[in-house]
Amino acid sequence: MFIGTTSAAGVGITLTAANYVAFASLPWTPALMRQAEDRAYRLGQQRNVMVIVPLIERTIDMGVWHLLSTKQETEHDVIDTVRAALPGQLGGPALGDIRDVAGQFLPSR
Repeated sequence: MFIGTTSAAGVGITLTAANYVAFASLPWTPALMRQAEDRAYRLGQQRNVMVIVPLIERTIDMGVWHLLSTKQETEHDVIDTVRAALPGQLGGPALGDIRDVAGQFLPSR
């Protein structure tokens, strides 16, 4: 079992010996969360792994969890939009139009 922060689990520590991983805090981005979770699933892991994130209502962690969920939805929306704009087998218009698609996500001047 590993109990620690996502920053400790996400950098430099390979958790192949742990099959239960509990994060005592949450990061601010979905990418950091995925990186920390992925450490438990590294090559050499022989057992099923359960990642536990204890959340308590009306706490900062619950707010961060909702923030992570919203950011992850935005990530998926951006990826889907860019994929639709890519040429070739990924579908969509010409490559030059990607700048137009990316402009949708940039603040207006």
